[in-house]
Amino acid sequence: MIQDEADTRQIFARKRISYQCDVEIVNDESSDYLPMLNALEERFGNVVELLRTLPDFILFRLTPNQGQYVKGFGKAYKLVGDGLLELEHINPVS
Repeated sequence: MIQDEADTRQIFARKRISYQCDVEIVNDESSDYLPMLNALEERFGNVVELLRTLPDFILFRLTPNQGQYVKGFGKAYKLVGDGLLELEHINPVS
């Protein structure tokens, strides 16, 4: 995800975050399948009801295993810790 160009003064210093994820298909026979679709429908509305009926619809589970957050020039961080919720400066000044 990256900050909108219209909301920044310097395009090369936009705030952004990226994740590397493990990816898993959630099979329609999985016990997680219906609760996940129900949660999506609650959040995104009736379009999910249509998606449920499409034969080529596939539900994926993304589990982040590493990430990076850039807040601006000289402000790049690795996401670390449980849930990748802590910031560790990539090039700290000694």
